[in-house]
Amino acid sequence: MIKFTIPAMAILFAIAASAFTVLEESNTGVNDPLDAYIQTSDPNDPCEEVEVKDCQLQGEMDCYYEIGVPAYRNEGITVCSFQLSKIPD
Repeated sequence: MIKFTIPAMAILFAIAASAFTVLEESNTGVNDPLDAYIQTSDPNDPCEEVEVKDCQLQGEMDCYYEIGVPAYRNEGITVCSFQLSKIPD
């Protein structure tokens, strides 16, 4: 009985764990607003959170919040550390 119960419990646990695991990027469409950061001149708060459209984590072109203001994703390593991208129109 134990030979059957332990493997069955392991399989059920694996199925339950995979059912509740979701990647953050999987629900983000290209045109959905994305949380981003822009650099500020304030040394106490060097990044400001903003929303950008048409930006994603990978693409061929750099993404900008507005003309000349690059949009970043905060990776937690450094402030405004990873510039977002976009696919050309």
